[in-house]
Amino acid sequence: MTRAQERDADNPAVVYLDSLSRGSYWAVQHSLETIASILGGGDPWRFAWHRLRYRDTARVRAELVRRYAPATVNKMLTVLRGVLKTCWRLGLMDAETYRRAADVANVRARTLPAGRGVERDEVRALLEACAADLSTAGRRDAAVVAILYASGLRRAELCGLDLDDFDPAECVLTVRAGKGRQDRRVFLERGACEMIREWIEARSEAPGPLFCPSRCRQR
Repeated sequence: MTRAQERDADNPAVVYLDSLSRGSYWAVQHSLETIASILGGGDPWRFAWHRLRYRDTARVRAELVRRYAPATVNKMLTVLRGVLKTCWRLGLMDAETYRRAADVANVRARTLPAGRGVERDEVRALLEACAADLSTAGRRDAAVVAILYASGLRRAELCGLDLDDFDPAECVLTVRAGKGRQDRRVFLERGACEMIREWIEARSEAPGPLFCPSRCRQR
């Protein structure tokens, strides 16, 4: 039996998860499984989320703080609040019970966020390295770097692109079900557009994901 078949379709965790974009699906699923485990519920898809009270959510917060960095804790608390709000929307919790259970504070982060801005010279060096690679992978990687730098797409959005999402005539990418489950159009510079065209020439124009392993030519 698959996991989807094992889930209770009316469970608030299932309803909440199904309302999210595909880019956040797996991270939220992991959060739900972690929280249910802390509460001793095991299976989050059959857990009685509507029975949670402040003492339970405070316990979850304390355990998450013990295990994870502040940013991860806050993301998981957001998921917990989302499930509790779904309980209220489904009529499984009254407004006061929901408000009290969801009233757990985020953790203040005292560290700088990971990562940094990428300088133009660094991007140029990456593209030069891709150009020196005469294999199919070189064309693909150049297109990936160009899109990420020119558009600011998230990794999940990049991976979700299909060939049909690229309009070479207008140099436009259509990002589907991105942040907030909203579709949007991203206009690219001509240089980035040309790198995508070169990758498609190597990839072929067969339908499917825009990016795939360089050894896999779309048919």
